[in-house]
Amino acid sequence: MFESIKNNSAKSRIIEEQLYEQVANELDQGAVREGLWAKALAHSGGSEQTTKALYMKYRVQSIKDELRVTVEIKKQQDKKSTKIGCVEESKNENTDSLSNILTFLGLGVIIFMIWAILSKLWA
Repeated sequence: MFESIKNNSAKSRIIEEQLYEQVANELDQGAVREGLWAKALAHSGGSEQTTKALYMKYRVQSIKDELRVTVEIKKQQDKKSTKIGCVEESKNENTDSLSNILTFLGLGVIIFMIWAILSKLWA
């Protein structure tokens, strides 16, 4: 049990490091989210270094939040697909196949989004 907690913590730290690297690359390219930059500026007291540090912190959290929301949406879609599949199954067996296809396509979209984010991290 403790070993799995240690492994999850290690994975989490590695992912966070990669996210900070991605954000640093975004900053180097001049790609910033204006809303997050404004928030960082508001909390920095006007210091450019503090603004940049806060922005990086907020942007990493933003990426994590986006991934969590994406996973939650996928779970909700799966639940809806399952409910729809169960109700419609009694009416028509073809609907079950359609539900599976939609679930598979939804999973494909999620996997693609995660792949795109990770490929940016590792690039």
